[in-house]
Amino acid sequence: MTQGIWDQAESLVAIDKLLPHEEINANNLKLLKKKIGDSQRITSALIIDRKSCLIIDGHHRYNLAKDFGFTLFPAFLIDYFDENLKVLENDISGAKMDKKLILEQALKGVLLPSKSTFHGYIDPSNGTIKHISTFFKQIDVCVNKLC
Repeated sequence: MTQGIWDQAESLVAIDKLLPHEEINANNLKLLKKKIGDSQRITSALIIDRKSCLIIDGHHRYNLAKDFGFTLFPAFLIDYFDENLKVLENDISGAKMDKKLILEQALKGVLLPSKSTFHGYIDPSNGTIKHISTFFKQIDVCVNKLC
């Protein structure tokens, strides 16, 4: 039996090595900056493909890290091409979507619209697909450790 993705420990990853694939919503980023600025704590890690450094989940947190001048950010590293990791077949515009296309576009520097990809993982307890972030624990990292 293989280790579930939710059993992974977080790592600190270099911001300049990460590969985004989605644009962000400026208002959501502003709210996140206020929250993190006030608390001085990071409670959600990025979810990153360990091979390509593609950001699977956490584009607003990634942009916050860049804007705040962080050099590192907590992340869970997983295998993007794990057969149990699924992507919604159509984005919000109705365009056909798959993991290979998302990675190809990101490598070209083409960002997809904000929140246009849904990455889910098959829940082994019941076979349903849940958002990837539900399988990872919350973290508690002081922002002082990220510069």
